[in-house]
Amino acid sequence: MSDDTSLFYIDETPSEEAAGTPRVSRKERRAQRAAKKGIKRGEKQQDGEVGRKGKRTNDSQETGLDPLDPLTSYILQYQNFFLPLIEEEKKFEADQFENRLNTWSLDRLISEGYTLLNLSAKTAGKQSGKLLVEFTAPYFYTGRFSTGDQVRLSIEDPLNETPIREGVVTGKTHRTITVACGSGVDVSKVWRMDQSISLLSYNRMKNAVKAIENKVPSYKLSGPVINEDLSEDIEDEDSHSFRGSSLRDIFIGAAKCDPNVPSGLFANNQEILEWCKKQLERPPEDVAKDDILTQLNGSQLKAVATMLRNRFSLIQGPPGTGKTWTIVNAIYLLKRHFKINVAILVSGFTNMAVDNLLDGLTRCGISGLRVGQSLRVREDLRTKTVDYQFEMHPLSKEYEETRELIRVMNEHKPVAGLQNAKDFGQYYKERSRLTQKLSKLHTKIYRDIMKADIICTTCVSAASGLLRATEFPLVIIDEGSLSTEPSSLIPLMKGAHHACILGDHQQLPPTILNTSNAALAYSLFERFYDQGVAPSSMLTVQYRMHPNIAFFSSRMFYKGLVQSAPSVFGRQSIQFSLFRDPLEYPIVFLDHSYPERSNGTSYYNDGEVQIVFNVLNALFQENPDLKGDTVGVITPYIGQVNELTQYQTSYVSGDRQYNTYGNTYGYGGGSNTSTHHDLSYPMSLLSRKISMVEINSVDSFQGREKDIIIYSGVRCNDRGSIGFLGDVRRMNVALTRARLGFIMVGSASTVGKGLLFDSQVSVTKQSDRKILSGWSEYVKWIKDHDLLRASPW
Repeated sequence: MSDDTSLFYIDETPSEEAAGTPRVSRKERRAQRAAKKGIKRGEKQQDGEVGRKGKRTNDSQETGLDPLDPLTSYILQYQNFFLPLIEEEKKFEADQFENRLNTWSLDRLISEGYTLLNLSAKTAGKQSGKLLVEFTAPYFYTGRFSTGDQVRLSIEDPLNETPIREGVVTGKTHRTITVACGSGVDVSKVWRMDQSISLLSYNRMKNAVKAIENKVPSYKLSGPVINEDLSEDIEDEDSHSFRGSSLRDIFIGAAKCDPNVPSGLFANNQEILEWCKKQLERPPEDVAKDDILTQLNGSQLKAVATMLRNRFSLIQGPPGTGKTWTIVNAIYLLKRHFKINVAILVSGFTNMAVDNLLDGLTRCGISGLRVGQSLRVREDLRTKTVDYQFEMHPLSKEYEETRELIRVMNEHKPVAGLQNAKDFGQYYKERSRLTQKLSKLHTKIYRDIMKADIICTTCVSAASGLLRATEFPLVIIDEGSLSTEPSSLIPLMKGAHHACILGDHQQLPPTILNTSNAALAYSLFERFYDQGVAPSSMLTVQYRMHPNIAFFSSRMFYKGLVQSAPSVFGRQSIQFSLFRDPLEYPIVFLDHSYPERSNGTSYYNDGEVQIVFNVLNALFQENPDLKGDTVGVITPYIGQVNELTQYQTSYVSGDRQYNTYGNTYGYGGGSNTSTHHDLSYPMSLLSRKISMVEINSVDSFQGREKDIIIYSGVRCNDRGSIGFLGDVRRMNVALTRARLGFIMVGSASTVGKGLLFDSQVSVTKQSDRKILSGWSEYVKWIKDHDLLRASPW
């Protein structure tokens, strides 16, 4: 294939999305980048021409690439496109962090949730070799800190204090944050905590992009291959090894994967191919169960067949359609039924997704090893982590004893002038012996642990030094549409000969900080889906939502193809007096006119906060068995997350219990009917339930669910402008988190207009032409089904 027909460059035709998506077109994004960089994308550069960052863009001699290799020009083109983007994003995040701490006032840092002050500290034990410190605030906090976040600790100055103290959040309450620290923290002092950043992921993405030039030999199914010693520098950043991938011709745009020709690891396995053929030829109306994977529906079976038959494939999984279950069953089929001895790397963008995959495998009786920071792994799965396996290894005790002997020897090192040469010689000889013994023990233990043939890890952690010596011919990636293309390459460059990416480009795209780097927000999953370079399959049966909660999303985002499984019909209904019909339509839009307010870069609506907590009170009153942790409150704005969290904390502390609760509320539409609640309802129990309700951003809820979701829209203005709220993908996520009941709180007039201005949609057009968002369609649907109620609060 010539350079002129490269599939790497993004096609002019975008994927089908709902009209009015507030998203810059790919053509416009290319024009913006071309104007900024002085490079026309897709235009072949002349020999020696200088491209991004002044780098010579097609000098294969400098990279060690074979100039006669037909893939060389593709590889250089690919690397010269992505490497500068990664570097720019890395610099942008680092500059943003320093600029925030250097230029923002302390009041702003605190009010926007980036900083906490006056924290007392106490030790809380150890976990995975890290010191745990519990920090307590003298006030409730509304910060951005969540489990797994990187934080910086300081006394006064987070930028200039030495040594730099950083840690990872392992748990939080309304007053405390527990942090795993790499170094000691003086618990007698008062501390400051700032949200920090980690630049490690950028280095790993760059290494993955560079590794695309590596040639990999053909692979024969033979189980996990460990090629190197696993010495004690195993976590050294320099030890990370990317082996490349035989799929690189697809990634760089030099080839397509033909769905009509079996390819990949199982192309010569007739038993697997026959099973795949049976599933792919299954008529859509055929609901008969498969003899092997008896718990999968027809679309899931086709997805597994697509995954196994093709060396590279895509599986689109709309909300609640069981992507995790599909992956687990594909692995079960290979390992338990077909007895395939192949090392599998199962990866995901978030720790939560990886934990869910590991949990599913465990429930199916398949053993997987969890690689990554143990502190970020779900507590009930920590026995599957490398740290735990190391501690439980029969040689672990001998390893620790040897390490302690070396520590003691280092403390009693001979002093020149006091000991003779013989003493020095014996000392160094013995220390050398113990050091060699320690290294051998270390290697032996890790080699035993890493014999696991199913590894579960996040995309970034796939570059861990623990995996440097292992080849993974089969790679499966979940949440592929959330991951940037270079991030998806990290697990793929660990030796992949066969791979499948699962995701949904109708939900949130990758998050980037520098909007001029829009190409990074275009995932590998979406690029391939748009270009049609790989076989794809779509899951079409959802198991999460009440059918009418799922209906609008299916119609608007998936052409009505997503149907509800029989199991979602007839579930126990949630009682809420403002529902039109709790059994048929457990959905309501509570309309109000409380004005929005701005807070720095975000928005909040304190009147809407009051409504949300009155809704919670009514729900727990009408549903005595409803548990607090089955309810979620979500909003697109961090400012509103802070307001809701603050109100929740003060409510639980007793400051507003009675005033918030009230004793009556009325139905919408001007009705005089009211419902009186029993004020003898035990408030302590109510407070406990309220404290368990999770409040978070819409983005943090992708891939998650709750029985009841209360959605706080925030925006309320005369202009009908909804800005950030109008992101149609974020809308899809918001509407599909609830299993049994969905309650939206917002301004119907504002959201119903759903106006975005061209300045919000495209920087290349500055007219005031108004564009309708998907929310206007939703409000119309709500009104058509008589689901709109005036808020009684």
